[in-house]
Amino acid sequence: MLLQKSASAVVGRRLSLFSRAFASWKDYELVAKRLDREYPAEDPRTVNSYRIKTLALELEDFLDDPKAVLKEKDAAGIVGHWKHMYDARLHAAAYSEMAEDKESCQGESSSWEHDRISVEKDPTKKVADMADASTLRRAREADRAMQKDRAHRFESARN
Repeated sequence: MLLQKSASAVVGRRLSLFSRAFASWKDYELVAKRLDREYPAEDPRTVNSYRIKTLALELEDFLDDPKAVLKEKDAAGIVGHWKHMYDARLHAAAYSEMAEDKESCQGESSSWEHDRISVEKDPTKKVADMADASTLRRAREADRAMQKDRAHRFESARN
């Protein structure tokens, strides 16, 4: 009876481990999704492998050995997935801003919307760069404003 209880406890523990977000550096897409969700202000184009490891180890559900070496190949895979998610978020922010400001023609807007949708369906697709630096700047500002608003609402809910 005791052996049966301990065996079921081990199985239960293993199931709970597998239900967590990610288990190693090899889970590129899962690591990138968690980093994108938890650190939306980080730009993956400027993040090196040391910073990726630091950010990932701050997440409570990372199960890999903290002393495990993050190989350059794994870091590149994580950054690749994270960059696609980040670009999709910037495109979405820029698209909604374009729609509000009526800055571009309908054809360009629908093209950006198509890019955004195709990246959401398949993050491995490469999306064309945005038209100009001012649009990118406004998209980043809109993204920062959304994050500040989210943090403010979170703080308000805690108090």
